[in-house]
Amino acid sequence: PLTGLRINTLRADLDGVERILTREGTEIVEREKLVPDHLYIRGAGAIEASEAYKRGLFQVQDAGSALIARLLDPGPGEVVADLASAPGGKATHIYELAGGKARVVAADLIPERLIKVRENAARLGHQDILICVADARRPPMRELHAALLDAPCTGLGVLARKWELRWTKREKDILRMAAYQKEMLRGAAGALKSGGVLVYSTCSIEPEENEHVVEAVMAEAKGLELEDISRFVPGAVVYKHGMMQTLPHVHGVDGLFGARLRKR
Repeated sequence: PLTGLRINTLRADLDGVERILTREGTEIVEREKLVPDHLYIRGAGAIEASEAYKRGLFQVQDAGSALIARLLDPGPGEVVADLASAPGGKATHIYELAGGKARVVAADLIPERLIKVRENAARLGHQDILICVADARRPPMRELHAALLDAPCTGLGVLARKWELRWTKREKDILRMAAYQKEMLRGAAGALKSGGVLVYSTCSIEPEENEHVVEAVMAEAKGLELEDISRFVPGAVVYKHGMMQTLPHVHGVDGLFGARLRKR
């Protein structure tokens, strides 16, 4: 698959990054149609040696993933947590979408994984992102304006990039992950203030890990409402009941699911 680059709009624009990469000999394939400020290059072997990369002008990220933070629609002055943030692509995108004026907390269960989050945030110039070791099932935050739970999953939407999953995943893994995802989603909902927004996402295309998880937690936790995502992302990726699902063979991006919930 091609390598996606999300432009850091706090430092650069699409045209400027494209000029630098072309000058360096990078083969630019196309600009992504589903997401603004995003382009695809062929190969990424030496991308970290690029002048534009070192200057923090872009983050390597597939366009499917770049749609997820847009579901949050973060605003200036808000406190927003990415509860499973490593390696930091979505947390840094949240910061950019809020114009660098939101308080973004990047949390993850494994301390070592947060090193990459810190490195990416520093390279992009997002010095205000807070790093926090936390279990999304029991997050140490309360009264958040918004939260993103990009939950661990089977990864069956990204087989093109992680080909080894074809030989390591079993059908039983789907329900095992779904049980874990429900625990995390319940914990994330508990960290929100009344009126707060929660986005749940996975890189799976399995209903058991996606809409079934959302529906099960909504049935238990009275006060969580599903919101239509149509105003945040292109209509081509809107799935049943106003959720998001991208499919590699349909949209040309990784297989990602997303749902936006409101706590009443």
